[in-house]
Amino acid sequence: MTELIALYFHMGMYNSDDDVAEELNGFDCPFEDGLEIRTTTEEELREKIEEQKAELDMQFGYALPDLICNSQGEIMVEVYSRICNQPDFDPKTEKYSQGRETLETFWVREKHHFFNQ
Repeated sequence: MTELIALYFHMGMYNSDDDVAEELNGFDCPFEDGLEIRTTTEEELREKIEEQKAELDMQFGYALPDLICNSQGEIMVEVYSRICNQPDFDPKTEKYSQGRETLETFWVREKHHFFNQ
């Protein structure tokens, strides 16, 4: 049974006080307190995302997760596209870090915050 995880990033930016390579200063970094929704079926995940939409939109101005992945941290592009009604979703083109990297690049660097890899 595959676990599906919708992640809503709570972001900051790396700066010179962080223990990271200097070239990452100013790049996005996720805090560990972002919302996670975990389910085992697409339908259940869709329902839980819908339940969160109104509250999140009022609090943060957005209601969709940043990504949906499986328990190995692999981005589930087709699942995200269906559940979030975003047929053009592509982690290779979604921009992060003020347009300096893609979601895919960001995720490769940062998914260790969410998974022990």
